[in-house]
Amino acid sequence: MGATKTDLWNAGIKAFEDGNHAVLELVCRRLLDREPDNFPVRMLLAHALLKMKRFDDAGELLEGANPSDERTVVLWHRTAGDYYAERGHHQAAEDEYASALALADEQTSDLVLDLVEARISQGHNEAALRAVETFVGRHEDGELDDGELLAFAKARALRNLGRFDEALVAAREACGLGEAIGGFEAGDSLVRELEQRLEWEAALAAADLDGPTLDAE
Repeated sequence: MGATKTDLWNAGIKAFEDGNHAVLELVCRRLLDREPDNFPVRMLLAHALLKMKRFDDAGELLEGANPSDERTVVLWHRTAGDYYAERGHHQAAEDEYASALALADEQTSDLVLDLVEARISQGHNEAALRAVETFVGRHEDGELDDGELLAFAKARALRNLGRFDEALVAAREACGLGEAIGGFEAGDSLVRELEQRLEWEAALAAADLDGPTLDAE
């Protein structure tokens, strides 16, 4: 017996979450054989193609798309942002992600993280930090998805700004939140980097204080 649409959709979501782009492409194409106008599936297919650096094919899907409501327009802008991000056009990606966030009924952590990543990639660390802090501040009283990734992004922006003590606090927060999902290797690596930076700062400062001085002539 062949796979049902539900089977294929569930397989596609799993492939997306696992980063299995080849399987995602196959499943999306099979779904589109049955429902050629399924907009979310078209955008998932574009995502798979982008991850495999098939930019022309992904671009054709975006250009031929016809979003019909607010939800699909938001999805189109987000996928267009992914298109530009994968090609290294981070300002254009930021613009698309910002458009998606402006149109969305409810901002989501994953879309905010896309925007933040585009800003960090351009060296716009202050703007990236503001985006994280604003989003987290709006959810202080509720459960926050991707808390470890938001804290990690905040830590990276702070590190890039030279605010190493604050960055270490945020990186340790990311690692603490990551323990709930079995660990967070990238967070652990950033903590080690920041600890070493601060240790070197302290050691060099002590050496400067204890070092020899030149006698005045």
